[in-house]
Amino acid sequence: MVAIGGSYLTTAKDEADDMPIMGEAMNMNTTTTPEKSDPCPNGAAYYIYVGGIIIVLSSLLNIGSKIAKYCAAMDGQISSNEAFCLILLKVASVIMVITDIV
Repeated sequence: MVAIGGSYLTTAKDEADDMPIMGEAMNMNTTTTPEKSDPCPNGAAYYIYVGGIIIVLSSLLNIGSKIAKYCAAMDGQISSNEAFCLILLKVASVIMVITDIV
């Protein structure tokens, strides 16, 4: 999703290419080139791009939570500091699940 959304995003460079150069603006005999059109004028490309980033971050956070839980339980007991970090990761995972739904 990130690659698809990113390929259809318009950039500042694309918008700058549409601006006439100073000499061209003063020359009356210049032919106009067809303007580049935005393939997604309603913002769908940006929505897909951001959605893809959120899904990637959510997946990485979930993997990180599972690795942290495994590492914390390797010695057979979870200390208070480890428990606090695991709770923070769990809260972050819940927030990312909510953003996936929205």
